[in-house]
Amino acid sequence: MAGMTENKQIQVIFSGYRRSNVAIAFPLAGVMSELLNKETAKAKAASHDTFSANPVLLRMFASAAVEMWHRAVHSFIISAGLYSTSPLWSSVSGYYSSHYVMRGYAHLLGRYLLYREKRVVTLLARDGGFVCFLDKKGASDREHKAYWKFVRTSTEFGSDPFFNVEVDIIPRSDGAHRTKANYSDHLGEYSVFKALTKQAIVDRINRISDIEITAVPIPNADSYPDLESVQIMAYHRIVRFRSYLDKLLGKENRFWNAHRTPQWCENLLDFQVAEPQFLPAVTTS
Repeated sequence: MAGMTENKQIQVIFSGYRRSNVAIAFPLAGVMSELLNKETAKAKAASHDTFSANPVLLRMFASAAVEMWHRAVHSFIISAGLYSTSPLWSSVSGYYSSHYVMRGYAHLLGRYLLYREKRVVTLLARDGGFVCFLDKKGASDREHKAYWKFVRTSTEFGSDPFFNVEVDIIPRSDGAHRTKANYSDHLGEYSVFKALTKQAIVDRINRISDIEITAVPIPNADSYPDLESVQIMAYHRIVRFRSYLDKLLGKENRFWNAHRTPQWCENLLDFQVAEPQFLPAVTTS
């Protein structure tokens, strides 16, 4: 398995769900982080920097990735529902939609941050099986930077201009826009809250999905609330995740087939998007 490509490794972590006796429901909340914390503590006590990854843990990387993608979809719907009544919370939930999908991609790549044990977990193919390699978290390994970095520097996703962006470049970045929405003073007046109808949310999502772009619209904190850019970025990242797994796994994977269209978002969005009409990758270096 040495030299396994990212695509092949992702196929492997989903492959356990082909067995008919493997449950396709999501694991209990927190079970993966607890397992990783336990195994990491044991490895540290023995002065080891790796521990074995069994088939159950491999499947958890897959299910964690998909569950994060679900969070991204849900956050995007919330952002769309709040765009006209609360630009602040539409901005924040739109940012978190992007953050969750980027974390989902990172889990696909076999990356997981452990806050309690202060370690970066990396899933690696080794000697016919898999191990989790442990590295110390550095100052730059905060969740809202590290997960994006893992995706940005990956072989499979790093060249995609929707992922090849820094999260905290001021003022043009997802993170800078979120920071302004969260922490700046005197952002402006607030309108009377009015819940949108389901049709209004659908119309907003359809508008975002139909916008044709020629460059990646990185949110600009100086143009806050840059809701259109925030939502376009989140939606394209969401659609790319789904399309990627559809192509990589086909129709044979029981888990992905069961969760690729959550029931709670049916009739709200169809995961279609106007494909960008640009060629060169856009970076923020």
